[in-house]
Amino acid sequence: MATGGPHGYGPKSVGPLLIGSLQAEGFFPIVVGGKQEDEVNLRYAAVTGCYYPGHFSLREFFALVSNTDIVVTQVSMMMHIAIALRKRLVLFNNIFNAHEFHLYGRGVVVQPTSGCDCYYGNTCTRQRSCMLDIEVSSVMEHIRAQRDTRT
Repeated sequence: MATGGPHGYGPKSVGPLLIGSLQAEGFFPIVVGGKQEDEVNLRYAAVTGCYYPGHFSLREFFALVSNTDIVVTQVSMMMHIAIALRKRLVLFNNIFNAHEFHLYGRGVVVQPTSGCDCYYGNTCTRQRSCMLDIEVSSVMEHIRAQRDTRT
């Protein structure tokens, strides 16, 4: 699970819920990201016991991701890496046109049902981020579907 980006699905309260749900179903979640996500990832690891190997060079990052089955991320460099490595992908999208993503039959785009109003800024103007409108149970359904269809 990549936690980076200003609009990512990684709020302090939601990330641990998703990680806990993954662990309860026998998944082995790994949180990854760059130097700027280190604090969040350390917190997630401390709270949930999930695996966080630290941050690495880009080459090492590719190697780590190549050993995963399913990548859960927002629109970010991680999305491009997952596509390039032909990984199953659960992609969180809030501000981009979902029809512009081609996941090559290996993923799904998950969006808030409420829509989003925070286009290209560093902060959201809403009281509550639209990304919080994506239910953990819905995300888990998408992850299960990717697990069940992987080849």
